[in-house]
Amino acid sequence: VVTGAIEYIVSTKNEFKIGITLDPHHRFWVRADGEYSKRFSTMTIVYIAPFSNPYKLHSTGMMEIDQIAKFKHFGGCLNKGDGGEGASPGSPHFLYVVTN
Repeated sequence: VVTGAIEYIVSTKNEFKIGITLDPHHRFWVRADGEYSKRFSTMTIVYIAPFSNPYKLHSTGMMEIDQIAKFKHFGGCLNKGDGGEGASPGSPHFLYVVTN
């Protein structure tokens, strides 16, 4: 379901990035001086889990690794790492796609 949603979201977009965060609003509008809100027009939440540990089944970290592996070769994908690097404590945790 998540892969299908991301395929649909990115099919008509020039650039996209898959990521995880504890706070979508902060990630899009505040972090790094609002870098995402300046570069991307939309953030879509595609998966929510109670944790982000990339080594735990059904976590956003594991889902991020899986989805980046599937989409890193798509034109417009801006992900450089393999995913799971930004795992943090807190709940709920979100997997998102930012696009423009």
